[in-house]
Amino acid sequence: PARQQALVRGHLGLAEGLSGVLAGVEEGTQRLRESQQIYEQLLATDSLVAEGWYGLADAYFHDNRNNDSLPLTERRLTRSMRAFHRTLQVDSSFHLAYMHLVQQYQGLATPSGGAVLLGDSVVILRSPQHVATLGGPQRVAALRADAERRGLEMARGWVRTDTDAPAAHLSLANGLVTAGLPDSAIAVVERAQQRPSLQTSGVRLQSLTYYLLADDPKAFDRMRAVTNEPVAALRQAASNERVTGFAMALATAAGVGNAGEVDRLVELMSTVDPTFPFTRQPTKQMMSWYATGLKGAITGTLTPPQRQMLLAGAQRMTQQGPGMAQQIAATAGSVIYAAYYITRDTAFSAAYRALLGGNQPTTDFDALAALAVGDTARARTIAATFTPPESLSTARFSHAGMRAVARAEVLAAVGNTDWALRYLEALDPARFAVQGLGEPGFAIYTRSFASRARLYEERGERAKAIAAYEEFLRRTANGDAAIEPERRAVRAALQRLRDGGR
Repeated sequence: PARQQALVRGHLGLAEGLSGVLAGVEEGTQRLRESQQIYEQLLATDSLVAEGWYGLADAYFHDNRNNDSLPLTERRLTRSMRAFHRTLQVDSSFHLAYMHLVQQYQGLATPSGGAVLLGDSVVILRSPQHVATLGGPQRVAALRADAERRGLEMARGWVRTDTDAPAAHLSLANGLVTAGLPDSAIAVVERAQQRPSLQTSGVRLQSLTYYLLADDPKAFDRMRAVTNEPVAALRQAASNERVTGFAMALATAAGVGNAGEVDRLVELMSTVDPTFPFTRQPTKQMMSWYATGLKGAITGTLTPPQRQMLLAGAQRMTQQGPGMAQQIAATAGSVIYAAYYITRDTAFSAAYRALLGGNQPTTDFDALAALAVGDTARARTIAATFTPPESLSTARFSHAGMRAVARAEVLAAVGNTDWALRYLEALDPARFAVQGLGEPGFAIYTRSFASRARLYEERGERAKAIAAYEEFLRRTANGDAAIEPERRAVRAALQRLRDGGR
């Protein structure tokens, strides 16, 4: 029948379009737009085809050509959301529509996002003047809060509609993480796993994100338990669940200072997936690059071979063409940032800027570079432009807080110890933004407790210094030989402080 023929042609166009977009082929977008026309023609004659509405929404969702005009992009995003909602109006059990809507609402709720939702229309924020016409920053903040609320409501509705779907519970948990409530996300996942249908390796791997961002003391033990499950069980998890789960496992290991565990996880990943999902790259080769960055963050140093390996990989990443390889390269910024922070090698800062394409300020790099050549005056001038620490209480920290740690180092070096400490004290894993396949920011966050302890010592705040040193030792209790030199130095500092208090 004509309806089924249209669905088959639409689905074929959608599938070929998605494959083309992932491969970076220009025809991918063309096929997506052809499928949009097929679905629209079908729905014009029969508006009660849930599959048609979903296909149309998904085709708009993935149609993200960079050179589209802003009005065209707004139209596409708006049509996608409206079509997903229409899918659910026709068939409330169509759970893939829930998943996409939750993602869209989360994106519109993000403070760093460039769009808001007015009614049921997406509006891209063009300039401060445009924000003013919408009611100003407070109005934009209220719109984002409303999008966050709608996203959580959508996720809860999905859980009620499809209680045995792991993705529904994980979507709700992810929404809670986006809202800065990782403890609530843990509760959602733990409650979900009381159901036999949700006791899967995929759910357990995904849960590592929530334990890490909640700064839960059980995070390392949980990670060890999950990643020691049989390889066959881990392979049953969906590819995206394995990728994100292992990424958070690596960040957890690095956060406690365990380089050996980082190596074990890379070996495990290459056993589970010899070829990295969605690519043709050998997993071990690809993940060894991330692991090197993590181990450098643990120790605060890079050997010459490690430095050379990271630089070669960083330069390759900046040259990736469009498609999945470019998308993966875009998540490598944390490792490249960490390499510059550790070495002050300007080749890394150049690679980082090239990777971003000039889309993010790098004033912290400029300030660190000034300090590296002894230009304290320039560093002080740049530091004066840093965000005031009082505004960090609700901020989301990119690269798992690493940029804030770098800025704190600059502030301390130019004599602004007060701001440096307030920067470090504002760090909160619940507000860390993570996206990479390895996040060295967690290891540097752990090391920041020793840094803040030394600053407290300089100010004569002995009790605070002792507490910060003790916190560093607590966080690295599951570390290995890689972190031991730093632990020895901290234990010696603690002994000195305690002796001085007698």
